[in-house]
Amino acid sequence: MDYVRDPFLEKWRQKEQGEEDVYFARRDRELIERLREVNGATERRHVQELVRMRCPDCGEKLIRSERDGVPIAQCAAGHGMWITESELHLLAERARSSWIARYFYQPKPIV
Repeated sequence: MDYVRDPFLEKWRQKEQGEEDVYFARRDRELIERLREVNGATERRHVQELVRMRCPDCGEKLIRSERDGVPIAQCAAGHGMWITESELHLLAERARSSWIARYFYQPKPIV
């Protein structure tokens, strides 16, 4: 006995198959995007750890020290010192007679 295939049922099965494919494709895209975000965050953290507190010239680790009570970061190989803007102003305030204080706190012209 031959079964006659109902074209409506065939179309219904094809529709279900298509919806299932769309569902899994969407789910796979979401999973891949989440993996990319996790990998991107991991890579960013890794790069930040590699470059944090390093001399831009030679790559040596910067040494934390203090000058006039102001914390600075200094290259171990002698390529320079790094301070934030607020630390720079604090240093200028504490050393009023230095060139840096004269730069930030220039005397007002007498009129």
